[in-house]
Amino acid sequence: MIKRKSILLSLLVPFLLNLVFCVNFITAAQNDISKGVDIDRSNIPKNILFGSFMGGRSHVKPMLDIAEILAERSYNVILLASGNNVLSSEYPAVKQISLGPSTGMKNLGKDGIDEEQDYNAMKSLWEIGVISYKRTYEKYKSVVEDYNIDLIFCDLLINEACVDVANTLKKPVVVLVSALQIVDPKPYKFDPILGCNISLENESIWERFRCNFIQVFRYVYSLSDFTNQLNEMRKQMNVDLGQLTLGGFKASLVLIDTFFGFELPQTLPPYIQEIGPILSEEYPPLTPELSDFIMARTRFIFWALVETPKDYFYPTLKLSDGTQIQASQILNNEHPHIHIAEFVPQFAILNHTNTKLFFNHGGAGRAHESLYTGTPMLVLPLLVIRWVTLKN
Repeated sequence: MIKRKSILLSLLVPFLLNLVFCVNFITAAQNDISKGVDIDRSNIPKNILFGSFMGGRSHVKPMLDIAEILAERSYNVILLASGNNVLSSEYPAVKQISLGPSTGMKNLGKDGIDEEQDYNAMKSLWEIGVISYKRTYEKYKSVVEDYNIDLIFCDLLINEACVDVANTLKKPVVVLVSALQIVDPKPYKFDPILGCNISLENESIWERFRCNFIQVFRYVYSLSDFTNQLNEMRKQMNVDLGQLTLGGFKASLVLIDTFFGFELPQTLPPYIQEIGPILSEEYPPLTPELSDFIMARTRFIFWALVETPKDYFYPTLKLSDGTQIQASQILNNEHPHIHIAEFVPQFAILNHTNTKLFFNHGGAGRAHESLYTGTPMLVLPLLVIRWVTLKN
């Protein structure tokens, strides 16, 4: 196994344990006092739930890295996430429960390829969360009550139900997210998805006004139908509507999984902490087959083709120099310099000295591992893109 140090994560764990202990000690003490019972609960292992609506390795793996450390300290830890729990073998100490089948753009008849990913295209993403809210809320509530959960970690993306259940049942909630802009926006920095530059430092007064007022209003207005639908569902589930909607939340602690210095600097309130990147202590090594493939070639490409069916590709691919390649030759691993698999040990490949470039869709997990290993990236931000690494 490939090993690395997680100093920041190790420093974080005692803080989380203190949060769990303090909140539950106070709650237990209040319950015992009301019943006239004097019981020492300090040695009772706490039950901790991690929840992710989106599922997938990029969203689930950082949560599991935290969960594993807590499990090693005798806490009872559960992961509730959408889709198949493909990481169960890597984290045997964490009980994993399915939140239901994965839901994505394809469920709405869209694949994300032919749409520019601005805030209008993002409406489809929020639609997925709204139509799944009731089912998701009921599942979270059931697990929290059945397993007597003391603390809840919520992946923030399209996961309002997780935070709502925590607040409704008066459980402390820790939110995990990979971008500061989502949880603590500042007027001098912005989200490019709203059609503005990341930094507004050198922009005109009009551009600052457009970004901070006009674009924000257009974004909020574009989601108004979904906001209303979500609030109607919240009323049905007896959720307090004093909580913010779509993208808003109330949390005891917010953890930002990002590299220090990766974003524009800003002041933060004490409940928001940058801790990242969250990376595993150990990673799967290269298999003998992949190692031989790398060492035997001066140029190579690895392509993890997980969800895209082979008949999705054109039969013939034409290169910039006019050369034509049969797609079947690549897809059947008959090309001498290209290897396709459903899964490859990404970190091990990025950490290899022969790997010179990482072609990916810009996900947080991929960016973190590329930054950590010092591998240059070529980013094509498509929702369905998978990744390739190559030499020369």
